[in-house]
Amino acid sequence: MSLEVKALTGENLKSVLAELARLRMTVFHDWPYLYEGSLDYEKEYLSKFASCSGAVCVVALDGRTIVGASTGAPLLEHADAFAEPFKKAGFDVDKIFYCSESVLLTSHRGHGLGHKFFDLR
Repeated sequence: MSLEVKALTGENLKSVLAELARLRMTVFHDWPYLYEGSLDYEKEYLSKFASCSGAVCVVALDGRTIVGASTGAPLLEHADAFAEPFKKAGFDVDKIFYCSESVLLTSHRGHGLGHKFFDLR
């Protein structure tokens, strides 16, 4: 298995949204999520995320295929509802980076990719 891990931002991130949507649906369909999402919903969700100026998606590639991904963005750019509890608790939300989902195909787990995801976000 030859894995490459790299961070994508801006147009590079936007260019893989359809593949990321399919990956999320595949991983979230399995236990414990049992998610029955739709490609349209996933594409819309990821498009909003990718429009954040500070958004990053770290992808794990096996050859040319994305087998894992981990997303993050400045908290204030991601969702106001997520930022509000931090504001109320007295945190400086301008300094918080929100590490959101990490998804990885079962076949590629156990190779330390989770650590690489955090390092690159």
